Amino acid sequence: MIEWIGSAPGDYKHNGIVKFSQGSVSVDADALTSVDLTVSMNSITSAEQSGEDKMHLEGHLKNEDFFEVEKFPVGRFQLVRASRVNDSLGYSLQVEGNLTLKNITRPVSFRATSKTDKRGFTAESVPFNINRTHWDIVYHSGVIGTVKDKLINDNITLKVKLVAIKSNS
Repeated sequence: MIEWIGSAPGDYKHNGIVKFSQGSVSVDADALTSVDLTVSMNSITSAEQSGEDKMHLEGHLKNEDFFEVEKFPVGRFQLVRASRVNDSLGYSLQVEGNLTLKNITRPVSFRATSKTDKRGFTAESVPFNINRTHWDIVYHSGVIGTVKDKLINDNITLKVKLVAIKSNS
C-alpha cells in the first residue's frame, strides 16, 4: 500500500491509503532487481475521516479535480534501479523508479528499509514528496493562481509499504 498525506497552508491536512492491486517483485542474492506494481486508484481512502465527510473527500479525490479514476483507474510503479546504501537513519536502499498517474510517467526516488527472508521481501520507504502538478493534478494549485485561502499544497507526501510473498516458481 501507499500512505498519502495532502495538505494546505497552515495545519490543515488529510491522510489515507491507496492499495496495490497486483504486481511482481524480483530479488536476487538479497538485491532488488525488478518491481512492477499496479496501483488501484479506486482504492484511495481517507484514514482520518468518517461518515459523510469521508465519502465526500474520497469522491472528490476520485473525480476530475484530482485522480479521475473513471478515466484512469490504475497507476503504476516500475523500478529503474535499487542500490544498497548505508545511512545514519538505517535506510538500506536508494530506490529510483517511474510512477505513472493519469497516464503520465515521471521519475521518483526515495530511501527505504528492506528485508529478505524465506517467506519473501518486505520494504518500507521513508516519507517522500511528489509534486502533484507533474501528473496534471492542479486543482487549487498555486501554479494556476489559486487565491491563498483556497490553496492546496502541490506536494503530496507518500510512504510505500510493500510485502512480496515468495512464489514457488
